[in-house]
Amino acid sequence: MKPSGILIVQSRTIEDALQPPNEHHIRGYFFEVYPRLIQIEAERRHDGKTVKKALLKACFRSIDEYKLSETRKTYTGLEELKDELLARTGRSILHELSDLELEYLVQYICERLRNRSTQEIVEQDYWTIWLAKKE
Repeated sequence: MKPSGILIVQSRTIEDALQPPNEHHIRGYFFEVYPRLIQIEAERRHDGKTVKKALLKACFRSIDEYKLSETRKTYTGLEELKDELLARTGRSILHELSDLELEYLVQYICERLRNRSTQEIVEQDYWTIWLAKKE
């Protein structure tokens, strides 16, 4: 890397994954209903301090950290969300659940989201981005 170059790292940290559940952060309900999934998630995600420490160890000195949310998907309603969750689409953590556990989780999520003011559900994912420069 050139001395004036910038390294950009984007990752979902464990802190990002464990944001509280709400109508936009559906993933948060997974951990609320099945806390045992937190350990599985923690084993596959670094925390923010570990990433920054690794960048410092690699001789990066100017490190800026940013939090970002992005729209993962917009659903027309609960049925579309329910179908995607039951199919475990794009959510490998759901493969840790039995079919019965998954059905319960989906029912739980649908109950929590049933009284929204709009039919549409805009799901968000949270990320951390680091901009690191070697000086």
